[in-house]
Amino acid sequence: MRGLALVAILGMLACTATRPRGDGTTPTQTSGAPAQATRAAVRADLDIRLLARDRLSYVASTFGPNATFVGIAVTNRSSAPISLPSVRATFTALRDGVSFACDDSGVSRDRDPDADREAQVLAPGESFTYRRALGCRMPITGNYVVRVKLALGDAPPADAGEVTIAVEARGKVPLEHPDVPGLFGLISGDTAARPQGTTPGYAVVVLLVNATARPITLEHPNVLFRVSRVGSRIPCMGEAVPLDASVLAPGAIHVRRVPVTCVLREPGNYSVEGALVLDQRREGPLGRVRLAISKDPLLFSAPRAY
Repeated sequence: MRGLALVAILGMLACTATRPRGDGTTPTQTSGAPAQATRAAVRADLDIRLLARDRLSYVASTFGPNATFVGIAVTNRSSAPISLPSVRATFTALRDGVSFACDDSGVSRDRDPDADREAQVLAPGESFTYRRALGCRMPITGNYVVRVKLALGDAPPADAGEVTIAVEARGKVPLEHPDVPGLFGLISGDTAARPQGTTPGYAVVVLLVNATARPITLEHPNVLFRVSRVGSRIPCMGEAVPLDASVLAPGAIHVRRVPVTCVLREPGNYSVEGALVLDQRREGPLGRVRLAISKDPLLFSAPRAY
């Protein structure tokens, strides 16, 4: 049984070299995915376009969309070769004006497994599409504006424009607390487990998100679970588990592994429903996990990013 990890894993990146179209650019897109192209004014001798998916699906097991990339399509508009020993990109993701964290995955060429195939010199009229991982957290659904800065070679980073990405619901998504606007939460966990012993052995991961531009104070935050076995009328009410989060800064994301205190001894199908309780009275839903308890030695649960 794979446990729950606490570090998200980004997918592998690829690089694509192509010849320009009639307009001197080569916007590419992932098969079957809508794409957008935004022209960037970084250098007069280069035509640069930013390429990205228009829409991404929210994945509850990773608390956001799966790994994606931004393409940087570069065309040499001059009559002389241009050296591009490195193309570095940094990102800023905003939803309704609130900034969410972006890491630097895919920024450096030496982190790209296909760096040896990236063009370092562009002949006159030649084009190449560099791909950089978009390592930005998009923890709730909505429209995100991703601002891009590019550093070409030894030049300092320059604004290269922005792309807009809609993160859409395709199943479970974070739910807003009814008493705290802008506070979202969700639980995720393994969907299969062995029967438990005399002590609890199953846990879920709790996500809390402050989607506002102001700090949110969490007064005595606790997570409460109601566990129901299919065919049984009486649910198990687990003990409230306190969270070590008192204040969430704007755009902050809090992730915590929390044990489910109900002991799951009997094989069967269960529903684990979570709730965030503030001040011992203000309760907000966190969604549910469908769980199968079985002695089947071949039973396994798909690995998760948390």
